[in-house]
Amino acid sequence: YLFMHLATKENRRSQVFTIRSTLPIGAGLGSSASYSVCLATALLYSHQHIAVPTEKEIGRAEVETINRWAFLGEKILHGSPSGVDNTVSSFGGAICFRKLIGEESDQKKQSIEQIQGFGAIRILISDTQIPRDTKSLVAGVARKKAEAPEHIQKILDDIEAVSISAQESIKDLATSE
Repeated sequence: YLFMHLATKENRRSQVFTIRSTLPIGAGLGSSASYSVCLATALLYSHQHIAVPTEKEIGRAEVETINRWAFLGEKILHGSPSGVDNTVSSFGGAICFRKLIGEESDQKKQSIEQIQGFGAIRILISDTQIPRDTKSLVAGVARKKAEAPEHIQKILDDIEAVSISAQESIKDLATSE
């Protein structure tokens, strides 16, 4: 899909990309988003939609373009992703994601905000070898919320409170340094 949209009719030569990763597939670590970002970047560069960077960093406009195309790749792989994984894979760092549901309508909105001042931290990740399917997990939460809306909403509100507190703490640390 990405290739057919990014390659011009005159320039649809065959291409081979080799991507190697140590991220386990289906473990909830964003491996598909990492793949989508790599593939989108390679296709965008090879078909001259973005210039090869002359500096050590890629410009913000180019990263935004890569992120948009990677999100399309994620949509093909997952149906309706949040955009969190491809955004983190594109920009790096940490983000704050909020999914807002309007009270007067069923219109769903989301916001993705980069958390400024989030430095490198060491995290130990253990691969349980248990495959995860985010789409099924999200559907399970929705089902439980339909069965026990008040109980599940309380849990979601508590998660949001902890997340907001963590984001504020990170901002405070960044401004105190």
